[in-house]
Amino acid sequence: MSGKVLPFGRSRQVPEETYRQACAWLMELQAGLSPGARERLDKWLVEDARHPEALLDVATLWDDLNVLSDLSKLLPLEELALRRKSTGHGRRFPGWAPAASIALALLIVVLGGVMWVTLRPGAGVETLLASAEQRYQTEVGKQLSVTLPDGSQALLNTNTALVVRYSAEERSIWLERGEAYFSVAKNASRPFRVRAGNRLIEAVGTAFTVRRKLSEGIEVTVGEGEVKLRGIETDVSPDGKADSADVPGAQASAPHTRDATLSLGALQYASFNAQDSLIETKKLSPEQLDARLAWRHGMLLFQGETLEHVLQEVNRYSSIRIEADPAISQTPVIGVFRVDNIDRLLAAMRENFQIDARRIDDDHILLTARR
Repeated sequence: MSGKVLPFGRSRQVPEETYRQACAWLMELQAGLSPGARERLDKWLVEDARHPEALLDVATLWDDLNVLSDLSKLLPLEELALRRKSTGHGRRFPGWAPAASIALALLIVVLGGVMWVTLRPGAGVETLLASAEQRYQTEVGKQLSVTLPDGSQALLNTNTALVVRYSAEERSIWLERGEAYFSVAKNASRPFRVRAGNRLIEAVGTAFTVRRKLSEGIEVTVGEGEVKLRGIETDVSPDGKADSADVPGAQASAPHTRDATLSLGALQYASFNAQDSLIETKKLSPEQLDARLAWRHGMLLFQGETLEHVLQEVNRYSSIRIEADPAISQTPVIGVFRVDNIDRLLAAMRENFQIDARRIDDDHILLTARR
């Protein structure tokens, strides 16, 4: 990409990849470092003199006291702060090139509140396993953590609805809308099945995410283990009725398969369009997997996606719609976002990237290049 403006007014000697890596490390710090990850981070910090300062740049905008406290155990913050001050690399960054050539290199902002709730089964678990049906849903900008009767975990992302029905034969989930991450307790005699659109995703013991985009199809991402996907004739709800968009009268208890089974292993991803045709399957790197699952920690992590794509994701977490003028919509974005305050996003645009935010009305904001 030519004509790029580097993040934070930093030297062109600092590669963009360094900032991508710093974003990934910040996410791990936020989630809590394991001993092994701490060793890898220590090694990364000493590999290149630019690594510590890139991480500090990212954390400074992230503005989380817990993360800064963790960093204080890793980095000589006072020394770096003095060096940043002496070289003019403070929080308010120097002038930028015209917006038409901006690469929105790194945004660290706050977007819409996250609610974490844990629901645990009480007495009578065996009865629940036999016949219980529960419905869970989240509002826009909220998340919900659910412990299922067998000990499996489901984490619902923003604007998600699902129904859980367990029987002696299977553990069934109907994902009606949104996105959910499942960590499945192993039980080979009782398959764990998620129905989303015209797809049935089955796992015995694994961890995976299913995202249902009502007008665009579904996506499945496997973190560990293996899942099997197959098509079913209709998208059937737990009460045995087909969804309004599908053929009426189908029975949930006996879905008819339509095509061959597709198997996905750890670090694999598949997407299907609204007509239920397979769009792609691909192998993910650990970093790409972390980016796709960053929402579990209240974050959105981008590694060069366009501003248009970024805003599509951001808009899932807020009732306010933000869109970009076509002149800047293809600007690549590298950054890690928290999901709790739109005002911080708009402030970052104005202060750092020469992009103006104009309110069309109370629920609509247009981003344009500053003239």
